Amino acid sequence: MATKGLTVATEEQIRVPETLLKKRKDQEKIAIEKATALAEKRKKAKENRRKIFKRAEAYVKEYRAAESQELRLRRQAKASGNFYVPSEPKLAFVIRIKGINKIPPKPRKILQLLRLLQINNGVFVRLTKTTKEMLRLVTPYISYGEPNLKSVRELIYKRGYAKVDKQRVPITDNSIIEQNLGKFGIICIEDLVHEIYTVGPNLSNPNGGWSTRKFKHYVEGGDYGDHRNLELQIIMEIVEKKPIQLYSGKYYLTCAYGGILACGITHTFVTPLDLVKCRRQVNPNIYKGNFDGWGKIYRANGFGGLYTGWVPTFIGYSFQGAAKYGFYEIFKKTYSDLAGEENAHKYRTGLYLAASASAEILADIALCPWEALKVRMQTSTEPFAKSTVEGFNKILKNESISGFYKGLTPLWARQVPYTMMKFASFEKTVGTYQYIYKNLGKPKESYNKIEQLGVSFLGGYIAGVFCAIVSHPADTLVSKLNNVKKAEGESTLALSSKIVKELGFTGIWRGLGTRVIMIGTLTALQWLIYDYVKYDSSPFLEQDLYKIIDQ
Repeated sequence: MATKGLTVATEEQIRVPETLLKKRKDQEKIAIEKATALAEKRKKAKENRRKIFKRAEAYVKEYRAAESQELRLRRQAKASGNFYVPSEPKLAFVIRIKGINKIPPKPRKILQLLRLLQINNGVFVRLTKTTKEMLRLVTPYISYGEPNLKSVRELIYKRGYAKVDKQRVPITDNSIIEQNLGKFGIICIEDLVHEIYTVGPNLSNPNGGWSTRKFKHYVEGGDYGDHRNLELQIIMEIVEKKPIQLYSGKYYLTCAYGGILACGITHTFVTPLDLVKCRRQVNPNIYKGNFDGWGKIYRANGFGGLYTGWVPTFIGYSFQGAAKYGFYEIFKKTYSDLAGEENAHKYRTGLYLAASASAEILADIALCPWEALKVRMQTSTEPFAKSTVEGFNKILKNESISGFYKGLTPLWARQVPYTMMKFASFEKTVGTYQYIYKNLGKPKESYNKIEQLGVSFLGGYIAGVFCAIVSHPADTLVSKLNNVKKAEGESTLALSSKIVKELGFTGIWRGLGTRVIMIGTLTALQWLIYDYVKYDSSPFLEQDLYKIIDQ
């Protein structure tokens, strides 16, 4: 009896197609080959590790034996009453510390032969009679010394790159070394360190085959010439920090951080000047002068009264400084790319002005609310609020968000010209310094560090005077605007025109003397910070263009 719904498969239906069987066999064969290759690879890697460990142990014994031998010779010399004279160094690590400006043709060619193409490039050099003479000729532009084993190892491990097919490849594992240097018997990083440190037969001077290593510019040290082992301190400072790539995200963040230091701290420092200046702009008869104002404020409110409004000042100008310095570099790079290399170099002053104006427009949006609160707190003889938070909420409650931004247009009118002049002067730092030193009658190198900082301060103060003059009318308008309540339906422009008419020409320039002192001090301090962090004498954009022209 047949079961309903059940069928038996035929032989044709059960048979597996030949193509599928062949595919299965091929896949099995490939899997076996992969497994075999993986096993062989693991076996070879294990053997390589064993070989590398044995070599490393042998190198350690060799290094220790050399140290013991030197120590023994020192003791023998001391015991016999003689002096131990170490052997002449065979290896040097050379760093370029100066840019390409004003370098004679011969030293420039030697720097190219040594592959020191730009500032902060570093190379290992085998010391021979020829290379010593080359280093002597380029001594003012380089810093060099004999590296010890630890320095060589850390430079290779932390900063080592290989040049493979004309590409700069980071050394992440030993396979890169084995593939490219295996024919010389160098299969791992320790082999490479040993070959360099002992100045092995396969170490050649950087005459075209070496890739450059670029380092972060160091603040301390950096004197040119042969430093013997002193140079190792500089190398160790370099290898401890990863370099910041130009126009990278970290570079822009660093610029923003520099802006906080240059603006937030300096503006807070001159709060007593700003306090008297703002009150005299609003009420010209309140004080006879700066000292009279400080005396009255101190007697009424103590030392803390002199720093009324310092919190919104610090917060606002920190935000503004971060945005201004960060966006300035972004806009400078963007506009230079749009203009092209030749036009960017030819019209670089206009490019600096455009980039600084664009950056300041954005930065003032972050500054404006805090500037409004600061002016309210400073121009009210009676305390406007007990704290920054209370003052912020008070303006928000009474005038809504528009109360914070009604002074934005005059703020732009004040800050944009000021910033354009400030950044243009920053980018022309070299010319200003050269002019000052020329009139002093001595070169920069003849003055000590304190005297050089004094020149930097003087140059900054001169620029600050002009910055204060071009931005003062708008500053007076900002102070008045933040103390006058707009009528219903009245625009900021109409209110500004009304205030200007009331003040007149003399009134709009009231407080200029105090502001010249304040802005001069501010700009000078910012120049000191700018000079202290060792920005190169030429701006980064200009350096890149000079490199292209030179090459």
